[in-house]
Amino acid sequence: GRRAERAFARNLVLSLSSTPTTTTPTPVSKRNIVIVSHNVSDDIAAGLFDDRNLLHGRVDVLARCINSGLWLSNDIRDDTSVFLMFFPQNRTIEVVGRSVLGLNPDERTTALCLQRTLLIASAKNNCSRTNNDHIFEQKHVLLNIKLQGYDNPNKPGSLSKSRKKALRIKLKAREAMIRRINRAGVKSVEPPRGFMYHEDETLTGRLDKISAAVAASGNADSSEDGGASSTSTRTYMLVEDGKPFGERLSLEVAGATKATNVAHILVLGDQNGYTECDENILRGRNDVDRVSIGGVS
Repeated sequence: GRRAERAFARNLVLSLSSTPTTTTPTPVSKRNIVIVSHNVSDDIAAGLFDDRNLLHGRVDVLARCINSGLWLSNDIRDDTSVFLMFFPQNRTIEVVGRSVLGLNPDERTTALCLQRTLLIASAKNNCSRTNNDHIFEQKHVLLNIKLQGYDNPNKPGSLSKSRKKALRIKLKAREAMIRRINRAGVKSVEPPRGFMYHEDETLTGRLDKISAAVAASGNADSSEDGGASSTSTRTYMLVEDGKPFGERLSLEVAGATKATNVAHILVLGDQNGYTECDENILRGRNDVDRVSIGGVS
């Protein structure tokens, strides 16, 4: 229960605070896939999910996005990066194809790498809070929850028996999951190779960062080649009613010159799609084309 949670958080925080970490520059990829995921629970964003039940919280969709973006039939795309953006927590997991190591094409392995990255990042962000680590504060919220419409009419302010039972089952399942994570432990204080964590992220900020990194890489390449080449960025928003993606790429290839290198950014939503805010942000950018990869369902 709470003792196991605190022991896990304390051991992880102590190991992180005592081990020096090094940062390496992020490689620039020619293909950048940005997945916008809204309504992500605090547990999922902190890495507290069961790798044996990836349907809960739809972690399977997140793992599938990484696998689909990176894997070829028997190799990994070394010119591709995948960005999983979690809202409302404003966190991003970046997976760089050329840097990943030991990643298998099954969803469970990918989910474990994702979980390890989130757990380590959450512990690093809370090294100063060892008594009531907010990685596990959702449990205490559930213990004190009072939902309108589930109150027992005979006892104002109390939950009904069915609601209490459902809440107990949910808490026991969550405690069992945390115990499994505790037993497995985190064998390293660094995320898996190729996985990186970013805080305080916004969709606009992430797109700008990718474009700036591509431009900086193009300038460096241009200086090495004596100014003979340049790099530009094309941003695409995946929607059902967009222009056929294949036609857009054909037009792009036909209009490109040998001296121009093109980096692509593909933005798409998770199983819930885009929010109105996402639509407004992407529509307001002049460099975003709306494309589709199939007919309207």
